[in-house]
Amino acid sequence: MLEIKRQYDKIGPSYIKGQNSFFSKRGDWCRIATAKHLKNVKGKKILDIGCGGGVDLKIFEQKGAKVYGLDPSKVMVEVCKKKVKNPENIKVGEYEKIPFPNKSFNIVFGRFSLHYLNKFDKAYKEISRVLAPKGVLFLIVSHPVFDLTYLLEKKHRNSKIISICLYNNKVKITFPPHTLRDYFSPQFFKLFNLIGLEEYEEEELKNKKSVIPGALMYFAQKK
Repeated sequence: MLEIKRQYDKIGPSYIKGQNSFFSKRGDWCRIATAKHLKNVKGKKILDIGCGGGVDLKIFEQKGAKVYGLDPSKVMVEVCKKKVKNPENIKVGEYEKIPFPNKSFNIVFGRFSLHYLNKFDKAYKEISRVLAPKGVLFLIVSHPVFDLTYLLEKKHRNSKIISICLYNNKVKITFPPHTLRDYFSPQFFKLFNLIGLEEYEEEELKNKKSVIPGALMYFAQKK
């Protein structure tokens, strides 16, 4: 599990380069969807967990938000610090131990980061702790249907992790598979009211033989 969390210390530069190249030729559905649902962030305090190279935080900052970031990779944190106005707000950290006080944020955001954990309940408790009353949780994760389809493929049936290549097969990432019940556990519903969810097909993960959703986006409000 530790190696999964720290994989971006090794692949970080390649990931950022691949991401920049890939989205230089097409729109980024994640950011379009985020802008659709998080319309007014001016003056809001936003924590991006798994902030990576900081592109999303830079966009939030340009819209007037006060931005903070966490990432388990020291490599990604150093890149992210160069993107934002207040680099001291970017720290090495993770969902299960958030180094900020109670009720610090209006929004906790995570783009393809939560699913690197094996279990989510401890993360949900920490997110709830640092969210202000009625604060919003906004997550984009690997879709459980994609995870299941991957594991049902003959060549992957003995796999305990998912291993996929992104950005024209140049960057390999790994993460554990999850079910819908993992994401929407009793603990989740104890702490949050689910506002909505959407499914997306990811261009790089489309199966030529069938159409399956590659990503799940869901957002909720702290109770």
